Amino acid sequence: MKINIIILSCLVFSTLIWTYFSNNDMPQQQHAVQTIPNFTFQNLQNETIELNDFKGTPILVHFWASWCAPCLEELPQLIKLAKDNPDDVTILAIAVEDKPADIERFLNKISKNYKPGNFIIGLDPNKAISTQIFNTVKLPETYMLNPDLSLFEKIIGAQENWETIWNNQYQANTH
Repeated sequence: MKINIIILSCLVFSTLIWTYFSNNDMPQQQHAVQTIPNFTFQNLQNETIELNDFKGTPILVHFWASWCAPCLEELPQLIKLAKDNPDDVTILAIAVEDKPADIERFLNKISKNYKPGNFIIGLDPNKAISTQIFNTVKLPETYMLNPDLSLFEKIIGAQENWETIWNNQYQANTH
């Protein structure tokens, strides 16, 4: 019995150490100029959209899911940011591993009018965009892009005030 406890303790300790060092190796912010390659995705109306369609406008690429609890709290703020800034930002809210019916149900719960023109829901059913292009680790994750599609900020995790974050980060980046 004692040997089992010792082995279990060693395993738990090893896992904690590995997790700590693995998370420290992951970049929290991107500082080098990195242009995001063009990619395509389907929206809820099954139309094909590509990132280059939005070149010339600041963009938030936001990865989320209807099964993600922090996303439930955060998405209404992003919808409000889009509504309040129709000429200043486009939000590509890309749902990871979600079915369109689940997304529609989720969006109808949080907002009856979630469709401002600069708030686009996209689908990433196989995680091809989130993992292969953006190296997304956990949801939600947001990438702030300049009008030339260069990345200027990566934010991991849910945020509480997107209006302030957007204004502060974008203003700091453009001046």
